[in-house]
Amino acid sequence: MHMKRRYIVFLFTLFSAGSYAQNEFTLSEQLFSRININPASSGNSENINLFNTSRLQWAGFTGAPKTTMLNVHSYLKDISSGIGATFSYDALGLAYNTLNAKIAYSYHVDLWDKGLLSLGASAGVLSKSFDPSVHTLVDPDDTEMGTEPFSETRPDFDFGLEFSTEYVMIGGSILHLGQLQMTTLKSIQSYYGYVRGRFPVNNDIMITPSVLYMNSGQTNKVEINATAFYQGKYWFGLGYRTGSALTALVGLEWEWLRVGYAYELGMGDVINFNNNTHELMLSFIIPTKTKKKK
Repeated sequence: MHMKRRYIVFLFTLFSAGSYAQNEFTLSEQLFSRININPASSGNSENINLFNTSRLQWAGFTGAPKTTMLNVHSYLKDISSGIGATFSYDALGLAYNTLNAKIAYSYHVDLWDKGLLSLGASAGVLSKSFDPSVHTLVDPDDTEMGTEPFSETRPDFDFGLEFSTEYVMIGGSILHLGQLQMTTLKSIQSYYGYVRGRFPVNNDIMITPSVLYMNSGQTNKVEINATAFYQGKYWFGLGYRTGSALTALVGLEWEWLRVGYAYELGMGDVINFNNNTHELMLSFIIPTKTKKKK
């Protein structure tokens, strides 16, 4: 079988039989900005936060999956609320694309000094499309992928909560509310849960271990990570995603700019492919006069 044909058949298999695994993309630097998986985290600092990350999965493989995500959010003191917006574009191979755009809102309750509970919801649209015309088949009579493009856009809703203190943060959310059956053009209701600690070692070093769990249809993922921050400006972390990848994170923060890079060494079923994954994060902070507990 010609290499191009093998590639097409592989993508089709990944797209159809393996679509549960691709229902939700997972980012190595997810906990730096979370409103796309939990609207309750919007407005969790006193500044306007803009967060962008770009992810290239299986670098070196033709048609490798690519993901771009942009989050922006801030806090409104007068109504004790956070507002934000999130946009993501996920390209699985050459033909299958997912676009998700939502507005997020959260209400913040100060339980005690440095204790905060947030309840959040988001609403927007989820659009999925498949266009086989971008492929060139070696065998023109091979129609197993279908020959006509198709797409669908539907409303999309999420709900979540987040509780944080000086040393621990706990969050949970439900994405794609009411979507109880997954099809080619529909995502299934998904569940996230995470815990992140914050433990000072000395005046310069802070350790932040975290655990994130995701259930998406028939797929369960757990990610364990530990990141060390030095003087609040530099960080290095290591992580493991069950059956999927080993991760290394590095980054720095300077005044209004935060830059991060993650490298993933793939594991599991795609280990025979060139499956190294790269992720670049850029985050901008616009100071405001509003003061709020972090």
